Amino acid sequence: MCIWGLIKLSAWETIFGMVVVVIGKSWFLDRMVWLYDEMKVSVESAKLHGMKDFLIVHRSHPFIMNDKKVLQQIVVFIKNGMFDRDKSTQQ
Repeated sequence: MCIWGLIKLSAWETIFGMVVVVIGKSWFLDRMVWLYDEMKVSVESAKLHGMKDFLIVHRSHPFIMNDKKVLQQIVVFIKNGMFDRDKSTQQ
Protein backbone atom coordinates (compact mmCIF):
# COMPACT_ATOMS: atom_id res chain seq x y z
CA MET A 1 0.00 0.00 0.00
CA CYS A 2 2.87 2.40 0.69
CA ILE A 3 4.26 1.92 -2.83
CA TRP A 4 0.83 2.50 -4.34
CA GLY A 5 0.55 5.69 -2.28
CA LEU A 6 3.92 6.90 -3.52
CA ILE A 7 2.94 6.19 -7.14
CA LYS A 8 -0.55 7.71 -7.02
CA LEU A 9 -0.02 10.41 -4.40
CA SER A 10 2.83 12.62 -3.28
CA ALA A 11 5.34 11.46 -0.67
CA TRP A 12 3.89 13.78 1.98
CA GLU A 13 0.34 12.52 1.47
CA THR A 14 1.55 8.93 1.75
CA ILE A 15 3.56 9.65 4.91
CA PHE A 16 0.63 11.53 6.42
CA GLY A 17 -1.68 8.59 5.65
CA MET A 18 0.75 6.10 7.23
CA VAL A 19 1.08 8.25 10.37
CA VAL A 20 -2.70 8.51 10.70
CA VAL A 21 -3.03 4.72 10.40
CA VAL A 22 -0.31 4.07 13.00
CA ILE A 23 -1.80 6.57 15.45
CA GLY A 24 -5.29 5.15 14.89
CA LYS A 25 -4.15 1.59 15.50
CA SER A 26 -2.17 2.64 18.57
CA TRP A 27 -5.24 4.40 19.97
CA PHE A 28 -7.42 1.36 19.28
CA LEU A 29 -4.92 -1.05 20.88
CA ASP A 30 -4.58 1.23 23.90
CA ARG A 31 -8.38 1.19 24.34
CA MET A 32 -8.44 -2.62 24.02
CA VAL A 33 -5.84 -2.99 26.78
CA TRP A 34 -7.82 -0.60 28.97
CA LEU A 35 -11.06 -2.52 28.33
CA TYR A 36 -9.32 -5.84 28.96
CA ASP A 37 -8.18 -4.63 32.38
CA GLU A 38 -11.72 -3.42 33.13
CA MET A 39 -13.27 -6.76 32.17
CA LYS A 40 -11.25 -8.84 34.62
CA VAL A 41 -13.32 -10.35 37.40
CA SER A 42 -11.79 -11.30 40.73
CA VAL A 43 -12.42 -14.79 42.05
CA GLU A 44 -14.15 -13.46 45.16
CA SER A 45 -16.52 -11.26 43.18
CA ALA A 46 -17.52 -14.25 41.02
CA LYS A 47 -18.82 -16.15 44.06
CA LEU A 48 -22.54 -15.77 44.70
CA HIS A 49 -24.45 -16.02 47.95
CA GLY A 50 -26.19 -19.40 48.23
CA MET A 51 -24.14 -21.19 45.60
CA LYS A 52 -23.57 -24.89 46.20
CA ASP A 53 -20.05 -25.26 44.81
CA PHE A 54 -17.32 -23.22 43.15
CA LEU A 55 -14.61 -24.33 40.74
CA ILE A 56 -11.74 -22.29 39.35
CA VAL A 57 -11.00 -23.19 35.75
CA HIS A 58 -7.70 -22.08 34.25
CA ARG A 59 -8.90 -21.59 30.70
CA SER A 60 -9.30 -18.41 28.70
CA HIS A 61 -12.86 -17.21 28.24
CA PRO A 62 -13.32 -18.02 24.53
CA PHE A 63 -12.20 -21.62 25.03
CA ILE A 64 -14.03 -22.60 28.22
CA MET A 65 -17.06 -23.92 26.36
CA ASN A 66 -15.00 -26.32 24.23
CA ASP A 67 -12.70 -27.71 26.93
CA LYS A 68 -13.33 -31.41 27.55
CA LYS A 69 -12.56 -31.25 31.29
CA VAL A 70 -14.87 -28.28 31.76
CA LEU A 71 -17.70 -30.07 29.95
CA GLN A 72 -17.16 -33.13 32.18
CA GLN A 73 -17.35 -30.93 35.27
CA ILE A 74 -20.61 -29.40 34.04
CA VAL A 75 -22.16 -32.85 33.60
CA VAL A 76 -20.96 -33.93 37.06
CA PHE A 77 -22.37 -30.76 38.62
CA ILE A 78 -25.75 -31.21 36.92
CA LYS A 79 -25.94 -34.82 38.12
CA ASN A 80 -24.57 -34.39 41.65
CA GLY A 81 -24.96 -30.71 42.52
CA MET A 82 -21.21 -30.40 43.11
CA PHE A 83 -18.00 -30.59 41.12
CA ASP A 84 -15.74 -33.66 41.08
CA ARG A 85 -12.48 -32.64 42.76
CA ASP A 86 -10.74 -35.80 41.47
CA LYS A 87 -11.25 -34.65 37.87
CA SER A 88 -10.49 -31.07 38.75
CA THR A 89 -9.42 -28.64 36.03
CA GLN A 90 -7.67 -26.49 38.63
CA GLN A 91 -4.23 -27.88 37.79
